[in-house]
Amino acid sequence: MAGRRVIAIDGKTVRGARAAGGVAPHLVAAFDHAARVVLGQVAVAAKANEIPTVRILLGILNLTSAVVTIDAMHCQDDTAQTIVDGKGDYVLTVKRNRPSLHAAMRAPPWKHIPTHSYTEKTKGRRVTRTIKTTIVPDWVTFPGAAVVAQLRRTVTVKGKKTIEVVYVITSADVPPRTLAAWVQGHWIVENALHYVRDTAYAEDHSRVRTGQAPRVMATLRNTAISLLNLAGATNITAALRHLNRRPGKIIILLTSGKATLP
Repeated sequence: MAGRRVIAIDGKTVRGARAAGGVAPHLVAAFDHAARVVLGQVAVAAKANEIPTVRILLGILNLTSAVVTIDAMHCQDDTAQTIVDGKGDYVLTVKRNRPSLHAAMRAPPWKHIPTHSYTEKTKGRRVTRTIKTTIVPDWVTFPGAAVVAQLRRTVTVKGKKTIEVVYVITSADVPPRTLAAWVQGHWIVENALHYVRDTAYAEDHSRVRTGQAPRVMATLRNTAISLLNLAGATNITAALRHLNRRPGKIIILLTSGKATLP
């Protein structure tokens, strides 16, 4: 399973582009976990919601042998079927928005299932992640499901401990370590795309709001972030400052995709 493309899908509202009616554009993007590039973006139609929009986005992506990670809102039969039909695999978090499925996920004898754990330590903070996986039980009916998992996240800060338990369902029959990495890696779309658009590009402060202009500007930001990541940028804000003083490098980056960046 090593080397498979893993795609995180998530939505973001362009808050500064709120129109007179009070509705701000909401865009759903597909982001490559490893390459950190945007593979596609679709706007949520007026009076619609994110769930059908994600299926539209999935329909324009090449999902063959890819793995798609999406949050619990999109734990929907039709969404899972779309990914399976596209010859890809899904990793979906199951929460109480699917009460019957969530109850079924709690039913396996988890305390008797072997555990894979790993701990990360930073200054004043310790995070232990534990995952248990088992083949999908007979009583779980979900398109293409192969494996279910229980993930426990224990965070200790200054002696205070918090525990979160979530359940995951996937069509990929992979080792626990691989599945845990995919689940944790999903949040790269927030940290390396949406957060960067807000901080490095001040997207939520933009007052561009006419017609499709907010969507176009978001696409341009996505393109710039993708190019910088492909060129090896380790800090987008630092890379932008570097290029601002060296405009010739921008032309090189745009024409060749290569540039020496901090």
